[in-house]
Amino acid sequence: MFSVAFVLFAAALGARVIDPVVNANMTAIVVLSMALTPLVVLVHRRLATKPGVSMEGIEAVNGQAASVLVIGFGRFGQIASQGVIARGASITIIDNNVQMIRDAEAYGFKVYYGDGCRADVLHAAGAHSADAILVCLDNKVAATRIAELAKTEFPQAHLLVRAFDREHVLELRRADVGFLVRETFESAMSMGRQALLALGAADEEADEVMEHLRRRDAERMDLEAAGGRFAGRALVLGNQVKKAGAQAAAQDPA
Repeated sequence: MFSVAFVLFAAALGARVIDPVVNANMTAIVVLSMALTPLVVLVHRRLATKPGVSMEGIEAVNGQAASVLVIGFGRFGQIASQGVIARGASITIIDNNVQMIRDAEAYGFKVYYGDGCRADVLHAAGAHSADAILVCLDNKVAATRIAELAKTEFPQAHLLVRAFDREHVLELRRADVGFLVRETFESAMSMGRQALLALGAADEEADEVMEHLRRRDAERMDLEAAGGRFAGRALVLGNQVKKAGAQAAAQDPA
């Protein structure tokens, strides 16, 4: 389209339909349009209203009551729910990911739509009568918000929260969460134990080592809670070889 404009301008100028000034102005306008068109398209794509997600077949949580409420049903929530289901406990599951809700149904799960960060949604999900609330989200901000709501609004329930990392653990501890677990900690500890067995350690030795590491990690967490992120750094076992002099000084700090 722009190339046609240049041809027409040249023809009009040659036929003296337009003068050189008009030709220069119109050419400048076309060039400017060529430069701005990609930007306009990009802005339009960003600002244009995106098609809404279909809620067909999705049931919003409302008036549910169960002994266990699971909030967030990704991979973590799916595994965490298996124990209480195996025991025969009644369970309500909520999530705000429509596709995940549809996918879970294919595996025999009934998951209700709901935003666990809202107190009214938690009430609708039966949090006020639940014995246990499992917060299984992978969103640190949302998980902390739900934990704070649950501690205030539903003190009768045992609160169990998935923590994203060490910093999130410290944040949840400040929110007085009764039980929390770092999402990769237990799996990493399990692999570490298996590595010891692969090196020839007996079961008893492997268990003793891993228990020692758990105590060190708990002590490190307490230090970090009191003194900041690096307060427990000395309790981390590193693989950097220390110099003999430094080792001797550490053993005999005269």
